[in-house]
Amino acid sequence: MTLLSDLLDYSQVNRFAYDTETISLKKTVDDIMFLLGCSDGFSCDVTDFNLVILRHAFEIVLRNLITNSIKHHSSEKGRITIEYERTPNEHLLHISDDGPGIPDNLQDKALEMFATLRPRDQVEGSGMGLAMVKKIVEHHGGRLEIEKGRTTGTCIIIHWPFNT
Repeated sequence: MTLLSDLLDYSQVNRFAYDTETISLKKTVDDIMFLLGCSDGFSCDVTDFNLVILRHAFEIVLRNLITNSIKHHSSEKGRITIEYERTPNEHLLHISDDGPGIPDNLQDKALEMFATLRPRDQVEGSGMGLAMVKKIVEHHGGRLEIEKGRTTGTCIIIHWPFNT
């Protein structure tokens, strides 16, 4: 059922027009952490900044990245860090965690549809999370990178242009 729901969401990414809104990055992340039930075990340090962005699409991206950090962590406890920088042309976000990370040689595969780096009997999921994030970011003119060469954890870098 999760796979069908995720496929439907993925197929509809390009069909919706979202409104640009001013949001608090910290409040948005705090709300996501609360909805995921992360009061125990996982924490998220986030730069407090107001962004003018496509709220709904951006929330889907953050929710998927935070969920992945928790789901694929090697421990019951962990830390997620979200750093924000406003550049002349874009919102630049670094979403990192202290989990096991994605090996450099599997980073491209991790962005493909249905890709899971661990067997499905070890972790629940459809393998659509990062593919969905990448599609949403690119649909809105942005770019997603996985930081290479990290010794621990994963860092996803989102380049989200202004006025999308």
